Amino acid sequence: MDIKKGYGQSLLIFVLGLLSLLVVDYSMRQLTGSPNNLVMPEIVWFALQIVISVVSFFVFIKNVQTLPITKKILSSLLLLLIGAVVYLCIIYGYVFSTQIDGF
Repeated sequence: MDIKKGYGQSLLIFVLGLLSLLVVDYSMRQLTGSPNNLVMPEIVWFALQIVISVVSFFVFIKNVQTLPITKKILSSLLLLLIGAVVYLCIIYGYVFSTQIDGF
């Protein structure tokens, strides 16, 4: 399996999942009329982010099954680093741009 395909699919799932979560959260905030307050319970907010991350990681692991174990570990660590940067950019970009929770 091509390693680029593994990264591409899992990062696409991760990014689209996070963006979908943000759209739902933003819509809920607009519909309730409280754009700067918590609408979605924090446990649901963080649980959905964890589910998105786990699904993305399992897709990646499935795509790199044919690699030797050392390459699997290194590529998994690289994916986690890329995922952390993407997560910080998306989530904190959303929080700062919408001024949620006093930011």
